[in-house]
Amino acid sequence: MENTFEHRIADYLSERLGVGTVSVASAERIVGGGSRHTWKVQADWRANDGSPSGRTLIFRLDPEGSLLESNRHSEFEFYSAFWHSSDVPVPEPLFIEDDVEILGKPFCVMAAVAGIAEPATIVFSTDYDQGRAAIARQWMELLGEIASVDYRAMGLHEHTEEPLPDTCWEAELEHWEQVLRDHYVGPYPVNEAAIRWLRRNPPPPAQRVSVVHGDYRVGNFLATPDRIEAIVDWEMAHLGDPHQDLAWAFARNWRFARDPELVGGLLSQPEAIEIWESSSDLTFDADAMHWWGILNHIKANAIWITGAHSFATGRTRDPLYAIIEWRAADMHDMWILKDMGVVP
Repeated sequence: MENTFEHRIADYLSERLGVGTVSVASAERIVGGGSRHTWKVQADWRANDGSPSGRTLIFRLDPEGSLLESNRHSEFEFYSAFWHSSDVPVPEPLFIEDDVEILGKPFCVMAAVAGIAEPATIVFSTDYDQGRAAIARQWMELLGEIASVDYRAMGLHEHTEEPLPDTCWEAELEHWEQVLRDHYVGPYPVNEAAIRWLRRNPPPPAQRVSVVHGDYRVGNFLATPDRIEAIVDWEMAHLGDPHQDLAWAFARNWRFARDPELVGGLLSQPEAIEIWESSSDLTFDADAMHWWGILNHIKANAIWITGAHSFATGRTRDPLYAIIEWRAADMHDMWILKDMGVVP
């Protein structure tokens, strides 16, 4: 009996789809992403009337080591809520599986969506020249829409913590501080100084508790040359202050263009703020943006350090996890010091 990865996928889909014999024409590992191993699978079968049928699916498997330890079920709930109850485009979530005997790791299955996520292509390729401005506008509009959905009507408050407007900051600071403590790989004095500063200087209360995507940036949407087809990578989604998402989208990490002031390499900061305000019906707050910007440095460092911890403890032998932390931590330390006004 065949027991290859492709045959195990075929057997699983045959049972879950209820379509008889399924054949896997291809299973291609998609490079990129630090929290899941992603495979693009072309599955084919015969419909009840005998006609050929099939579908392209995305399998996302938990890795041995990770840049981010996240709750797969929570992520799936956010996908499901947005797929069924909003106009924000996301891939259709199909199955979530905890049985490690099937593919060796827990996984979830999504419908494939057209488009690419590669920032360099979206920002620089001539194929995107005509549609880049429309993509940039849609990107900020969708962020505003995410901040505007009625998450209670979507049932999301039943699956995740619901902070008060004046405790959003504290919940996130405590979360990422704990991630740093749980994945200790050595002293990080700038992180410690920033955490003390953040606690002494809390931001204004959230204007609205909303869905926060958690990793909203260029690279986490799928785009064709003239539009965004889906927002992806909801591993860090939660309820909180929408300024956190805006600050993450504005972060220096993701300013891919040659002009370092362009948000995500796509549009100016005033234009991005104007679009976001109009779409979200919220008001940009510079104090909130500053606080969340510094918190997001801590968050980024916690992600890189989690990867380094995975490498140091032997969960993974992939040196990428150590190299990212080694290169990125110094960069974020300097940004923290600049944003706290310690260095010019």
